[in-house]
Order: sequence, then C-alpha cells, then structure tokens
Amino acid sequence: MAPCTVLYALVVLLSVGLVATVVLGVIDELDPGEEDFARLALFLHLMSGDTHDH
Repeated sequence: MAPCTVLYALVVLLSVGLVATVVLGVIDELDPGEEDFARLALFLHLMSGDTHDH
C-alpha cells in the first residue's frame, strides 16, 4: 500500500472512532441501555460496507 493510502486509512479510522465515541456518549445520555449499543454496532457494521454476511 502507498503511504498516502495508509495515512488516509488512519484518518478514516480516527474519524470513525471519534464519531462512535460522540454517538455513544449522546446515546448514553438520552437512553442508556444494551439495545442502543446493539443498534450502534449494526449502524457501524452497515457504515463499514461489510453487509455480505447477512
């Protein structure tokens, strides 16, 4: 992989991590519960584009 591709991947991972942290914080404030984490996991799974195992 080219260095720019690695850098781009790192930026994307950091962005996703930051967004996930913020979303988790908001969900936890609004309505803490396991179903929210399941929904977030599904959301992240769909956002990653890895839908071929359904």
